[in-house]
Amino acid sequence: MHRYIFWEVSKIIQANPKIQSPSLFYSLLKNTYITDMAIGIRRQLDPHPHAISLANLLRELVKYPKVLTRKWFVSLYKGSVAEAWADRDFDKFAGKGRPYIDPTLVEKDLRRLEKLWQPTGKYVDRRIAHLDKKGVKTLPTFKDLDDCMDLLEELLKKYVLLLEAVGLMKVTPTIQDDWKKVFRVAWIPK
Repeated sequence: MHRYIFWEVSKIIQANPKIQSPSLFYSLLKNTYITDMAIGIRRQLDPHPHAISLANLLRELVKYPKVLTRKWFVSLYKGSVAEAWADRDFDKFAGKGRPYIDPTLVEKDLRRLEKLWQPTGKYVDRRIAHLDKKGVKTLPTFKDLDDCMDLLEELLKKYVLLLEAVGLMKVTPTIQDDWKKVFRVAWIPK
């Protein structure tokens, strides 16, 4: 949701030439977004054994693939309109007709995520979470952050399907109130 709001506010700024000037507020907005997204992504890749993270879930699935069986997965579909798709959906995680998930497929997802995160992760470790004397040679871009967020979203949808038999169309919640209302009034009255 924070990602969505940041980019929507960016569109508001881009659409209004009257407010397009350098501003400490825009720097704050940008830096807050970068920190928020980067720490959020880092949290999902945390390898500490006590951390609850997507990366640790994937590591557990690689280590114990026989925990998630076709029989169990198909049972999640019983009585639903999607019952006929259960085997087809499980094939995405196991291969055609195999009795449990294929750990090499899960490992591949984990490696994709770690590889995509690596350049941004160095920045986070050396400049956001800690202040390292080494610094970083290249700064990550908004695209780097958004690519990581896109992959996290893709993997979240994939593994929610595996664990809950729920097909998510999107993961960004629908905001129920008019959060842009604050931008329609002057913040500092004359």
